[in-house]
Parts: sequence; structure tokens; C-alpha cells
Amino acid sequence: NVLCHCCDVIATVLSNVQNYMREMRDECSFVSLRDVERTVQVMLWFYKLIPKLHLNTTGMSLITYSLILSIAVCYRAKLRDRTKFDSYLTSSLVVPLSTFTESFVIKTRIDQCQTRIVNLMRIEAHIARNSALTENLFMMFVCIQLKIPLFIVGKPGSSKSLARSIINHSFNEGLCVGGNRITEYDHLYMQCYQCSQYTTSAEIVQVFSKSQTIQQESAADSVACVVLDEVGLAEDSPNLPLKVLHSLLEDSEVSEFAR
Repeated sequence: NVLCHCCDVIATVLSNVQNYMREMRDECSFVSLRDVERTVQVMLWFYKLIPKLHLNTTGMSLITYSLILSIAVCYRAKLRDRTKFDSYLTSSLVVPLSTFTESFVIKTRIDQCQTRIVNLMRIEAHIARNSALTENLFMMFVCIQLKIPLFIVGKPGSSKSLARSIINHSFNEGLCVGGNRITEYDHLYMQCYQCSQYTTSAEIVQVFSKSQTIQQESAADSVACVVLDEVGLAEDSPNLPLKVLHSLLEDSEVSEFAR
């Protein structure tokens, strides 16, 4: 088994990435073993998805590509300076995982996968597929299917709401390559809640409870997703409603993201 053969090297890479993140001077420094567990989960998922997407893997093994994409989702997406991180990651990817020495290869392969997935989505011709929209769609695509909590942070006009609309439409229309669906679920039920300074814990719990009910009553090929819109406004609420998120995200059976 190729995965078992590379276990020690993968563990070393993830340890190095964890150490790199801990040296950050902002919230990116907060990492734990949950991040490692999540990265392995995403890596195994990409290991099955990449062949379905018919991506160019020349010069890179399937396990290496899967690992790079999983690290991109779980660590790299948080960072402002990704060029430095790519150089660090390149030096950590040793044989048998890597035979390349140029850090730009990492960005190139990530961009290839993001573009491939976004090109499968229903996006109107007049909408520019800029880097912000592409990354938002890619992250939502992955996190919704694996039920990983996602916080999207950006200024107005950074394609957050647009990405949500596109991902909802695309999931329900079907994302296919050669007639075969590449999504884990055929239907997406998106529950949106507009946060404000008057938001209460009970209201957030109610939104999650409704989505969990939909998830339990739906077919196995369906997934429910909670969207907390303008979640930053709820931070100003004297009711401290966001304190319930920890337990909800831990035990939730639905996907969720906030912006």
C-alpha cells in the first residue's frame, strides 16, 4: 500500500507544517492535533477525487498531490504570505514524496485543481473567475462535502455571497466529469441566517437544529449546510451568542460556514 509506505514521511511533513504555523504572530499560530486529523481526512478524499478530475499529475505522485491539496485546504488557505510557506513546504517534501525543488510547483498544482473544479460549476459568462471567487468556491466545495467548518473572511466585494450562490446552484445541478458525478452528495440544502448585534444563542441553536432535522430526514445523497452571514456582527452582541458554536461544530451532522 503506497499510503502506508509513506506514513512516516507524511507524519514528518505535517509536523513541520504544524511547527511553521505555530511560529506565526497572528491567529494562524493556533493549531492542534485536530488540524492533523483533518488534513489526513482531506488527503484521503483527494486521493480518490484526483483521478476522477483527470488532473495532470506528471512528475508528481498521486499521494504527493493529495497531500499538497489537503495542506492547502487546512493550513495554506489561512496565510497571507503563501510564497514563503510554499518554499518551506517544498523543502519538507522529501523522497519518496517529492522529486521537485521549485516551490512554484505547489502553487501551480493547487491552481490547476481549483480551476478544474470551478470550471465544472454553473457560472454565468459575465462573471469574472478571479482568484478570490475561485478560492472561495474551491474551499466551499471541499468543506461542504467533508462537513468541515469554514470561516470566509473578506472585505465587501470579495465574492463571498456570489460564491455561496454559485455553489448552491452547482451542487443541485450536478458536478460531473465524463458523465460521472464528483460530489459526495447529489443535493445541498442551505440554511442561511443573517447575524446581527441582536443575535442570541437560542437563534443560532435553532438554525442548526433545523438543519440537523433536514439532514436526518433527507436521503443519504443529501447534505444540509448552515450559513451564518455577517457572523462578525454577532460578536458585538451583549448576549455572546457565538459561545454556542464550539459545541455545535463539534457535534454537528451538517456542513457549516460563516462569512
